[in-house]
Amino acid sequence: MKSDALTFISLAALVGAASGLTVGPVHLLNNHSYISFGLKPSPNRSVILCPYQLAAGEEVQRVYWEMWDDVDQVGTYEWRPASGGQAATGRLEGVVELNRDDGALQLTKLRYDLGGDYLCGVELTNGQSKSSSKEQVFIIDMSGSSSHSSYFEHCRAINSFISPATYPEPTLRAGLYLEGSETFYKEVSGKDWMKVVHPNGSITYSYDKVSFEIDKNSPSDVVFKLNMGFTKSDGKYISISSFSSSSPSWDEHGCPDVKEKDHKGVRYFPGNNVVCRGGHKNTTKATVTCQGGYRPAGNVNIVVMRCNSMKLAWQPEEGTTATFDDLKCVVDDGNDGNSNNKAVVSTGSPSLVMLFASFFGVGLLFISSRPLILPPPYSGPANFLIPLAAAFLPQRHFATAPHIEARHASLSEGNTNFSRPVSPRKLDQGIVV
Repeated sequence: MKSDALTFISLAALVGAASGLTVGPVHLLNNHSYISFGLKPSPNRSVILCPYQLAAGEEVQRVYWEMWDDVDQVGTYEWRPASGGQAATGRLEGVVELNRDDGALQLTKLRYDLGGDYLCGVELTNGQSKSSSKEQVFIIDMSGSSSHSSYFEHCRAINSFISPATYPEPTLRAGLYLEGSETFYKEVSGKDWMKVVHPNGSITYSYDKVSFEIDKNSPSDVVFKLNMGFTKSDGKYISISSFSSSSPSWDEHGCPDVKEKDHKGVRYFPGNNVVCRGGHKNTTKATVTCQGGYRPAGNVNIVVMRCNSMKLAWQPEEGTTATFDDLKCVVDDGNDGNSNNKAVVSTGSPSLVMLFASFFGVGLLFISSRPLILPPPYSGPANFLIPLAAAFLPQRHFATAPHIEARHASLSEGNTNFSRPVSPRKLDQGIVV
């Protein structure tokens, strides 16, 4: 008996294959990708078609539908040309339009559990039968609001996102996207995604202040992109929404660093005036001078250049013509380059040197303008000036006047009569001659 049944099925399959009957694949009316839970069911929005073709002389006996949840059959529906729709069973009971003049399955109510795998079959009046493959039908619900914010901080894109409450679970991808190859370069990582499951089974995804940086190694056609959709069991992706953004600064290229060589150093102003992809921004100033231990040789002591971002090159500052190569730096050996080959030495305190020289000059003038008579015991500042004065005034003779000791003696004895004249004769022996 079992062998006879298998023989009949095999023969029926062969006959079906020999006939012109083709069935499937099932699809939504108007080639919609999914049924929207948020829209009311209607003959235009919630209809699943069962396409089939007959050979000449063939007639349809019935069209039947099966609904599957993974490996379990969870609903059926049958339609006949003579009597129309028959009773639906399982999950399809009470939610199918029975008064259609074709074999399409029209849902009159929408529930989350009506999303699943559907197939249809056609049986002919000659007993031949053929069915389609299973096709997944999405009933998608997106409720509540969603938000996305993106702002740019120099070379970084900082993004936040909250999805609507969505059923079934969506497929989300976000990050730096290469438009040329349509692939993600860097993505929001799994640890940055936050998932909330609501009581009705819908899901909300979000991430907060996730940043991506653009640098000199970033591809040229990169943007920030967020894709939201759903993936069927066969891997086919259904896109629901997409958002992309970028900043003009991501495309900027700047002047490369001036290569420091030949004992020359470079300083930039402003120092942090750089672009995302490397190099200095337009109008950045580069000042070139000799490094420590070296001095300029020639007429050029300093070179000032500006960045030209159009040419990505450094050009002499307006009003100047000197270039990097015009500055020559040699070892600073103390030679200032003058004809006498004399070194210029700085004390570090020029004001003190001038002050000392002034006092010294005044002392010399005082000594040269009047006689100087000093007793031997006197050890004041004049004793320091005498040898100096003698060095600068060799034509004059100085005496320490040992014969005026009497005057000092009289003072030491308590005689305070300073008006008493001193003997001219003794004075003559001690004055400058």
